Formats: sequence, C-alpha cells, structure tokens
Amino acid sequence: MVCTSSSRSGSAPTLAQLNALRKEYRAMLEALQGEYLKEWAPGHLSWKDEFVSVLPRSESVEAFGDAAEFFTGSRLTILSREDNGDAVVHCAGYYVGTGEASCCSLLK
Repeated sequence: MVCTSSSRSGSAPTLAQLNALRKEYRAMLEALQGEYLKEWAPGHLSWKDEFVSVLPRSESVEAFGDAAEFFTGSRLTILSREDNGDAVVHCAGYYVGTGEASCCSLLK
C-alpha cells in the first residue's frame, strides 16, 4: 500500500495523500463489489461481507488487493484463473480482517 511505502522513505503520508488514496481505493472497492462481483456471502447485508469477484486480466490483483485491505482489512486471494486470464478473487471481508466472527463463508 502507498501508506507503508511513504513510511519507508521516512515521512508519513499527508492528509491530502491519504484522501486521494481513499478516493482511488473506494472506486476500486466499488468495482469489486459492483461490476466485477460474482457472489456475496450467504446472508449478505453490507459492503463489509465476504465476496468473490472476477477481475479482468487487464486489472492488477495487487492494486485491488490494496484497496480491499484498506477498507476491509482483508487482502484478495486468487482462487483461480479463467481461460481468458481473468482472476477469480476472494475477499474474506471486514469481519475476518478485523478479527470479528463471521457466521458464514463462501469457502467451505
């Protein structure tokens, strides 16, 4: 994530940098949970829930993983690759990422 890379250089990110990063990552999370969404966890109620998405091969799994982690605390895991190169990815969601219990899981 950008936050950790700037701390490596010895300076913390500015508020303006964090706001820009949040805006960029928010758009990426909305794409993961919108146009790229394949499946929500059973009993889905909010953006915090576990989900599976299909990322086009033109998109960076690493960058979208940073966005997922920024908001949910959970990175994306590649479950498989489709014949066209798209990545099927899983996000455990906020409840797992923050240590809160989750009642259901897409991965059994």
